[in-house]
Amino acid sequence: MRIVWTLIILAAAAAGVVASALLLGIDWGYGAAAVEVTCGPAGGCARLAASPWAVFPPRVGPLAGELPRVPVALLGLMHFLIVFVHAALTGRAPWISAVFGLVASGVYLVLSALELPIVCALCLVVHGSNLILFGASFARRRAATEPERTERRSALAIPLALVLALVWIDATRPSTGKLLSIHRGARTAFAEPSRAAQFDGQLVPQALRLAAATEPAHQLVVFSDPHCPACRAFERFLHLRLLPLAEGRLEVSVHLYPLTKLHPAAFEVAKSLEAAALQDAWDAATALVASSPVEAEHDPRAMAEQLGLDVERFLADRSSALVDDRLQRTRLAAAALGVDEVPTVFLDRVRLEPRLHGYLPFWEGALAD
Repeated sequence: MRIVWTLIILAAAAAGVVASALLLGIDWGYGAAAVEVTCGPAGGCARLAASPWAVFPPRVGPLAGELPRVPVALLGLMHFLIVFVHAALTGRAPWISAVFGLVASGVYLVLSALELPIVCALCLVVHGSNLILFGASFARRRAATEPERTERRSALAIPLALVLALVWIDATRPSTGKLLSIHRGARTAFAEPSRAAQFDGQLVPQALRLAAATEPAHQLVVFSDPHCPACRAFERFLHLRLLPLAEGRLEVSVHLYPLTKLHPAAFEVAKSLEAAALQDAWDAATALVASSPVEAEHDPRAMAEQLGLDVERFLADRSSALVDDRLQRTRLAAAALGVDEVPTVFLDRVRLEPRLHGYLPFWEGALAD
């Protein structure tokens, strides 16, 4: 019977390795084209990778300052690799790793319910793998010998560690993160007239990009980086869910804000998108960029030819003062409005917290007004 439990441990660890590696790839900006396949059209995995909880220590509460951080997906990958190698060599999983995995998954499942109303398929695979690992490891140990007293004590420590983790989570998360205020808190950011006037003054000169409303409507403003996986996921969610839901009552504008420290090639892509917009090819150009891997080399001439544009005009526009001015105005607007991450989304002058970006119940209520 022990060999059966060993095979189950190996299978669960292998599934955890694959899921953690995919999450790490999304976190590092690789394989963005596969996000929709693995995470669904709303791109829950990409939005989770952009959340403050995707790194350790998390960017919350007293830990929000400048600290060395490690992607949680990398820690998960190391955890599952250790378990897999150990089980392959000895036939069993390290007990401390099985306990660690169960506690970590418990904490993040609670976080998903309280802080991140996002469905992340890969995360569910990780949590399921940890649960199976713990159960199989426990059964494997029982099949070998009775657990020692110290092992029983370590098992009793699991619920205590989980309770302490939950207390810490509740103490560090901001008050606007409480479930009962999730809608109300999202509507107060620009209540002061001076802030609203500043918002209008910065963004009114910008041209509409995606959708013009057919009747008095809501205004959605998005700051986006063409190489940001979470931005691509939100734009898919926007096209597949929000625009049909709004039924012509949502006016959408997108402002290209490439974060070159994270995505060095994004600025060149942004120039190409601006040039394509001058030939009324914004939708086709953004779709082409979204379908291209982030790591692919950007070739402006090939892009213009593929879109059927006037190539010489396209190349001239990329280097023109008009395109430079558009990108510069976006940078100034972002600085004035405190935009320091992408995607940053404003609905009716209100900056939305990242966890609301793909939360359909919020949008159903917000767009019903």
